[in-house]
Amino acid sequence: MNNIKNLLVLLFFFQGTVLVAQTDDKIRYILPNSVEKYLDSSINIMSGKEYKFYFLFKKDAHFNITMGRYNKTEEKNVLQWVRKTNRFVLINKSIYPLIFDYDLTFAAIDNNIGLFGDRDGNVKKVSLILHGASIYFKADGTIIKMENW
Repeated sequence: MNNIKNLLVLLFFFQGTVLVAQTDDKIRYILPNSVEKYLDSSINIMSGKEYKFYFLFKKDAHFNITMGRYNKTEEKNVLQWVRKTNRFVLINKSIYPLIFDYDLTFAAIDNNIGLFGDRDGNVKKVSLILHGASIYFKADGTIIKMENW
């Protein structure tokens, strides 16, 4: 009987631990090592106390991730998505906001979503050209092309 009681206590403990672990609503993306190392070195080169970084992720024939930076006083359209995202990419020991290219086309960043059948006109579509490190790669980490502008 004591063993069953101990088992139940352990079960409740682990269930409570799982619930606590799930309260962090961040989705963390892990990139292939070769990609993470390239982005880490780019961050180190471009680092400055006044800058923060975010990343834009695209998928066409291959994967592409591009680094963007901003300072605290800037008010760019893209920062609305950066501030509200729950997706983050892990690079070295830090996490950075991650937005997807289709966020800029299809995401309703505010609560103005319109009525059924007439929503598309309410979505604010944003074009974005980032000037920063960019890397094209395959899912296995094979690097296809690197750019830095």
